Amino acid sequence: MTESEFAVLAAGRALHALSPEDDRALAAALASHPEWERHLRDAADAAALLADRVPEVTPPTPLRDAVLARIAQTPPRPSHVARRRWLALAASVGLIVVLALSATVAGILAVRPENQAAWERIQRAPDARTATVVLADGGTATASWSASLGEAALETEGLPALASDQTFEMWLVRDGEAIPAGTFLTDAAGVAETQFQAVFQQGDVMAVTVEPAGGSPTGAPTSAPFISIPS
Repeated sequence: MTESEFAVLAAGRALHALSPEDDRALAAALASHPEWERHLRDAADAAALLADRVPEVTPPTPLRDAVLARIAQTPPRPSHVARRRWLALAASVGLIVVLALSATVAGILAVRPENQAAWERIQRAPDARTATVVLADGGTATASWSASLGEAALETEGLPALASDQTFEMWLVRDGEAIPAGTFLTDAAGVAETQFQAVFQQGDVMAVTVEPAGGSPTGAPTSAPFISIPS
């Protein structure tokens, strides 16, 4: 079994849609490749987000008819390969529905597992460090970093709401120079979990500013940092 096939079966398990044969195949593959367990965690997280955040709706008639037509064309006793292809098709259809329902939720599904993986890598590093600051308006920001990995991540709660034409931008401030490290938005509660998209070095200051949508047009901060966490 390839890793991509394992990922498809992991999605099927999260949806409780595996046959006993595929469930056994999944368990056997996991025993041989324990590092693939992340696919199970990511699929479970995605399923939980769908359950929590996506409202129950009636699927569009054309999409429903297309899915039923594919089911009708599927042999009554499909092989394990056909079942896995069907799971992949179902996952694709599910993604289309999610995109149609909520671009925000789709963005969370795409980004959240990657950021969670970054947090886990950093926390496992022998030189992992964490620091939390309380903001003037009562929000909090927690940074976690590892110089040996060259990675840093940020978790926030209670950040202020932004205008539609604004975004939060992260920076690594090193020797007086602010290095762009990615942009992010929060949910309605000001919560976000994101990774600095630049190589971290010990001594960097992890900072966040409010910038125009898409990030600073100059490549440098256009406002004073309202989050600043030294390492």
